[in-house]
Amino acid sequence: MFYNLQYNNLSDRFTLPGSKRLKSRKSIALLFANAQGVAVENIRALHHIEPCTVGGVLVGFSAPAKLFRLAVKRNRVKRLMREAWRLQQGPLRDYCEGRTERRAIFFIYRGRVLPDQASVMKQVGMIIQKLAQRYVR
Repeated sequence: MFYNLQYNNLSDRFTLPGSKRLKSRKSIALLFANAQGVAVENIRALHHIEPCTVGGVLVGFSAPAKLFRLAVKRNRVKRLMREAWRLQQGPLRDYCEGRTERRAIFFIYRGRVLPDQASVMKQVGMIIQKLAQRYVR
């Protein structure tokens, strides 16, 4: 598996609080205007580095209404991607925490079929590895 569960402290658990989510319209517009993309099978991730006093990673998730007409299915896809990110964010989060810029990442599901958890976990893990390799360079 791609994720590592070696955090012992309760504050180091793999969580996704509201402060780590990409919610601001201004940040999202900036991300889409200046983003670079990484794609793996059915998931595309747009990422952007913005200057900030406190480093970290902000994430957002999307499943297009054109592909999934029912909100229940869109919410399911986004929930699967959030869970995969939550469990596998460790290496990328650790790299970005001590920096003076913030990374914004937006995951977009592009497949037409409702995915299962294992495939989403694998694809998000591969995207995280690709992003970690790009940022470490």
